[in-house]
Amino acid sequence: MNSYAGLATLARSMAYNSIYHSVDPDWFQKVSEFAMREPVSSAIPPNIIVVVGAGASNAACGLPTGNEAAQRLRDEISGSALFGGATLVNDEIDKLTLQFNLDEPDFETILLALSRFNTPYLLQRLRSIFGRRHHPWFGYEMLAHCLKHRFIDAIINFHFDELLDQAITDELDDGAYNKIILDGDCPATPDEWFNNAKGKFRLPLYIKPHGSASEPSSLRFTRDSYTALPNGFNVILRTLFAADRPVQILVL
Repeated sequence: MNSYAGLATLARSMAYNSIYHSVDPDWFQKVSEFAMREPVSSAIPPNIIVVVGAGASNAACGLPTGNEAAQRLRDEISGSALFGGATLVNDEIDKLTLQFNLDEPDFETILLALSRFNTPYLLQRLRSIFGRRHHPWFGYEMLAHCLKHRFIDAIINFHFDELLDQAITDELDDGAYNKIILDGDCPATPDEWFNNAKGKFRLPLYIKPHGSASEPSSLRFTRDSYTALPNGFNVILRTLFAADRPVQILVL
């Protein structure tokens, strides 16, 4: 499928999704065929999920990507007495690359090494780098608008910054979406959030698996922490990516 055909399919699915969330399921086919002027191919539109990486905020306002931030921190604090000096930091990075077969310049390798010396200071510096909130960007405003009107079902944001958080807060009222950053944000069971009659989550989802700058304890930046997500996260993600319907993913 070429890119234009893929975008056309995505746009059509987004339109169907917005209609589906706006009407009774029994009326979905008639309303869709009237609005879209074409037959409906599925009783339930696919789950439409936007995955946002660090590059999006880099494009928005020049926030560093993960590797850039890690290298900046390495340069900044490897000579600091707080971290035992450059030799100890570099020795720890070398040890990790050998012991766990990690790549030396990777974000996870450098931050794991730095966290071995002074984790509170590292979390504070990550918060200061990525804690920017009030930088409007049209791309994030459009994502927030699409989330509000259920053109998309969920946004999964893998970056620490809160530029997209702010756009969503500006666009959606409290209680109009479900946000998951900490394990305590998850429901006891997915049924609390899931509409079985429609086969969709009742409210759109905003999920930050790697944590958020304003919640230092939520930050996850090692491979171990990636694979040890709290069970509440895993249950919601498994439900979102369930195999009983198609899923369309837009990666930024």
